[in-house]
Amino acid sequence: MTAPGSCRMMGRFQDKEYCDSKVVDQILTLGKDAIPVLISELTDERRTKHSIYDLWKYTAAGDIANSLLFDLFTSSDLTVSPMPELEPLQMECQKPGEPCWRKFLHKKGRKFVQEQWQAAWDAHKDHIYWDEKARCFKLSSDGELVGHVSTPQSSRSRQNR
Repeated sequence: MTAPGSCRMMGRFQDKEYCDSKVVDQILTLGKDAIPVLISELTDERRTKHSIYDLWKYTAAGDIANSLLFDLFTSSDLTVSPMPELEPLQMECQKPGEPCWRKFLHKKGRKFVQEQWQAAWDAHKDHIYWDEKARCFKLSSDGELVGHVSTPQSSRSRQNR
């Protein structure tokens, strides 16, 4: 069993069965406004007291922000919203999560990660919406909203997972 406030190896932060965390609940309540806050944290190297991921030796605030951002743009079928600005962040690695991430950071750096997310935000912020059914942020096509539009905060009162 995973301790409260920590997350299992497979799943998304926004899924309670994967990650039961008051901090994640607060982030979801912020909705789209959480995105620039998380982007600002990507270069933060401060380590958490305990790793929040199963099987990781340690986690830094920037590691968590990056994972949160990717998870928040990943639907329940594990489809990620396409943003060309994030393609350079795709890691091709034969190792499990933490060694692959550490190798990527060593090669590219946290600032590079932050710059890619900032470019994606700047390019798409007006077209990002929360899809309650998929429990993730998605991009509208051609500036028109697609599907059901809501924020995590307004949706939470209608439907809990």
